[in-house]
Amino acid sequence: LPADLAAGFKAGPTLFVSARSSAGDVRPVAAVKLLPETFPVAFRITGPDSMTGEALPAEADLLIGLDGDGDISTRGEQDLSAGPVRARAGEPVSLLLKGQ
Repeated sequence: LPADLAAGFKAGPTLFVSARSSAGDVRPVAAVKLLPETFPVAFRITGPDSMTGEALPAEADLLIGLDGDGDISTRGEQDLSAGPVRARAGEPVSLLLKGQ
């Protein structure tokens, strides 16, 4: 979250993190739903987060969204997003949320 927004952040919005195959398929292979209280937020995507029950790919594109109403299918004016950012298993990446 940009520093100016992080300073005034109040808990409530939902942070959705999804990973999709770097091979070009837009369907998520894994997802995590978080309720952050402060920023920055650290997260890991692991086997139990797989949406198919299959092993996660060694490389994936990460997308994140901070959603005010907690409904991933809606977009509000205050919602923020970032990505896709390519990630490799075991290597940290940083994503910076921004407006639409």
